[in-house]
Amino acid sequence: MSRYATYTQVISADVEIELATSGNYVRCLDATGIFLIGLDDDPLAEFTKGLGFELPDARSFSRLRIYNPGSTAITVQLATAYGRVLDSRASFADAIPVGAAPHLVTGPDISVPAEGVALLAAGDTKRREIIVQNRSQNAREIRIGDAAASAVEGVELQPGETWRMAVTGDVFAYNLHTADAVVAVAVITG
Repeated sequence: MSRYATYTQVISADVEIELATSGNYVRCLDATGIFLIGLDDDPLAEFTKGLGFELPDARSFSRLRIYNPGSTAITVQLATAYGRVLDSRASFADAIPVGAAPHLVTGPDISVPAEGVALLAAGDTKRREIIVQNRSQNAREIRIGDAAASAVEGVELQPGETWRMAVTGDVFAYNLHTADAVVAVAVITG
């Protein structure tokens, strides 16, 4: 009785094969498509790359059935064992998109004129998020929004409050006070 074994099989479309192997653990190390698996005379169940399971209690199997329900041949690599097999390799069904790491861009505080509007950040499709803070030294709230930001439109920020949003368009601030306000801005790009 082998404690660990691997099997690589090419399975034609709409074909079931049987492996004479025993164990209480099975894992799919690699597969070029989805397939069904059955232990002994148990019903078939969907299986794919990266899946594995261990039978509970003292149960074991003495044969492994593999069925390819697809319309093209697939290649399947399975591992069987008595006892769990730990596998630290990562397996992914699809490519993982990798992009540039986010980058934080800061600049000097921006002055928003009394009862007026200031552009905080021009539109940028590379911008992931913008962070705006109504500095605590300001006497009143400001409003953050698009070009229509005004005394009655936009997200209201009290002195000391911060607003963070995923937005790629122009971002403006409107100052409701009769004195200039100072706004801190940071942009996350990537």
